[in-house]
Amino acid sequence: GHPDPQATAAALSALLKRVALLRHPRTAVAGLAGTAWLEFLDRTGPPPGEFCQGAGQVLLSAPYARTGTALPEALFDLARRWIEAQRAGR
Repeated sequence: GHPDPQATAAALSALLKRVALLRHPRTAVAGLAGTAWLEFLDRTGPPPGEFCQGAGQVLLSAPYARTGTALPEALFDLARRWIEAQRAGR
């Protein structure tokens, strides 16, 4: 079967948050959750709008998804592109 989408989305969001804390002021990142967190991701990396309007929305909906619902490949691609942008110092 598929891995647990809830746990996978939580782990992916935690990874993004760890990277964000390395690249941005802790005060700007630490308290972010929900839509505010997705808005931060959209502001700080490419492609614009993909967290709030695109594949990244799954980070908010996954905790409520049925077991067996696979996360879209586009979400992992989006996360990878965002992390690469942070490492590039954009």
